[in-house]
Amino acid sequence: LFSALPSLFNIVILLTVVFYIFSLIGMQMCGLVPIEGNPGLGIHSNFATFYHSFLTLYTICTTEGWVDIAAGCAWEPPGCHDVEPSTCGTPWAHLYCILYVMLGSFILLN
Repeated sequence: LFSALPSLFNIVILLTVVFYIFSLIGMQMCGLVPIEGNPGLGIHSNFATFYHSFLTLYTICTTEGWVDIAAGCAWEPPGCHDVEPSTCGTPWAHLYCILYVMLGSFILLN
C-alpha cells in the first residue's frame, strides 16, 4: 500500500493541473454566458468563478450531464452582445467539453 502512494500523488498532481488549465480556459470561453434562462448552466454548474469552474469540470469529468453543460456554454440568448466582453456562447464549447471528457476520464479511470 505504501509503495503506491508516490504514484497516486503523481496522478493527483496531474489531475489538478489538468483541472486548473481547463478551468482557466472555461472561464475565458464561457465565464460571461448568462446563467438565467440557460438550460445547461445553473447556480452550481457554471464558469463564472474559478471555484464554480472547478466544480463544473469535476461534474463533466464524471460524465454526468456534460452534454447539457456544453450546450449551455454554446447557448446564445436573444439579447447576447457580440462585443467585448461577449455574453454569447461559443461553438468551441462542444470541442472543449469533448476534449476534457476524454482527457479527464482517461486520467481518472486509470
